[in-house]
Amino acid sequence: MLPPNDVGEGWGMEDAHFDYIYEKLSANGITDLNIELLADIMARFDYDLLSDDVCTVKANNPLVYNKSYLDKDENGNPTDTHALDFMVNQYLQKTGQVQGE
Repeated sequence: MLPPNDVGEGWGMEDAHFDYIYEKLSANGITDLNIELLADIMARFDYDLLSDDVCTVKANNPLVYNKSYLDKDENGNPTDTHALDFMVNQYLQKTGQVQGE
């Protein structure tokens, strides 16, 4: 499943955003979703720092203060990450899950 576009805009896309996040979390074995935690993650996300719905690896990007929320390449290095995947990764980290396990 590809992530929906217009993450920073949001209005009218909320269902597509939530569906994507729920599907990704389900794929990682999350069946009992902590709605409060997810809502907190989404509310604290600074959408103004996105570049085309992507969190970049650039050192000067304050959005990626914790690179563990970024996707990793085959060598384990952080890569540019879609904003919704960044939120999924953050949820997995905060709940003690590891992406892909």
